[in-house]
Amino acid sequence: MILAVPIGLLFVNLYHYGAFQGITDSLAVLVKDIERFRHKEE
Repeated sequence: MILAVPIGLLFVNLYHYGAFQGITDSLAVLVKDIERFRHKEE
């Protein structure tokens, strides 16, 4: 419990500095492609 706050703050700061930008961009593309695939089958 004591380590959760500092580790959480570390991840939040890394996110703000763009450390996860590639991952979030890839997930956005994946979600968009899945939605497009689902709508083609209907």
